Amino acid sequence: MIVQAALNGFGVDTMAAWAAFGKIDSLFWMINSAFGIAATTFVGQNFGAGKMDRVRKGTRECLGMALVTAILLSVILMSAGRFLFGIFTTDANVVEIGLSMMQIISPTYFLFVFIEVYSGALRAQGHVIVTTAMTMIGICVLRVVWVTWIVPDGTLSQIVACYPITWLVSAVGMIIYYHYKQKKILDYLEGKMREASEKMDYEEAASYRDYISAVKTLNETQRVTMTDGKDMDVICLLYTSPSPRDS
Repeated sequence: MIVQAALNGFGVDTMAAWAAFGKIDSLFWMINSAFGIAATTFVGQNFGAGKMDRVRKGTRECLGMALVTAILLSVILMSAGRFLFGIFTTDANVVEIGLSMMQIISPTYFLFVFIEVYSGALRAQGHVIVTTAMTMIGICVLRVVWVTWIVPDGTLSQIVACYPITWLVSAVGMIIYYHYKQKKILDYLEGKMREASEKMDYEEAASYRDYISAVKTLNETQRVTMTDGKDMDVICLLYTSPSPRDS
């Protein structure tokens, strides 16, 4: 509401351009939200089953797909911007204002991908309060601060810039918190493994050991160095010994 009120002060053409851009902009938000929901569902199922390797891998792959999609959408929307605005209005001034908004916001769609996917993965692991607070403060509160105190008499570009700026701050915070929590989970698993070993519950300890090994293996960089400089096809085979629980 605060941002909308600030934009309304620039006149009817700006209001019309913002409304048209909102309809175009919704294409990204629908797709990005789908990735967030997918991350929450997939991570929740595998976290509940104790499959931390799949939690990490699923989050990483979902993030990668969402980033590629966001970048492609940014390119498509900006390339076809004039045509897309032309669907909603024939007023040349409204189109130009809308394009100026798009040039500020659309190239930074990829920033919100980190917020959507990582917050979805964290919520699925039970970290709801912190992620919600980070989103509210980083996006809503900071946006109000930007418009009200930092650029109270700002230009249209400065007002619209509150979107990518707040996305950047929130994305950095979410990335840091996500990796911090994943390390805490790994520490928790190692603690449970030690507890099980001390109780001589070796089957449970082996189970935790397998979880830890899977997570660490996923996080390591796999590298093959060739010394002869020749092209070579490499086939890798992985043998995993049966868990004591399977016997």
